[in-house]
Amino acid sequence: MDNIGGRDYLQLLAYMLRFQVDKAYYIYPEVHNEAIDILCLNGVYKKKTMCACVQTYLLKYGLRIPQNAYTYSDFVSQMNNNEEMLIAEMKQSNL
Repeated sequence: MDNIGGRDYLQLLAYMLRFQVDKAYYIYPEVHNEAIDILCLNGVYKKKTMCACVQTYLLKYGLRIPQNAYTYSDFVSQMNNNEEMLIAEMKQSNL
């Protein structure tokens, strides 16, 4: 979890528990082409069911930031492409 600081990670988990969500996304600026991280958090209690067997997932996606753009319009074009790739990756996740 190099991209999520301790407090940020705990705050994200607290919001997941508070709003009783089973899947959350963490999107961060990425310079390298790292793979998607999927963290499975087992044993999380749901308030309504009080069942400890709920599968809770945190999916960590990196939005690639262009490093080789020569002009602002080139940067914008590359960012638009990277945003579209991120959306496609998020739609492909089956969790």
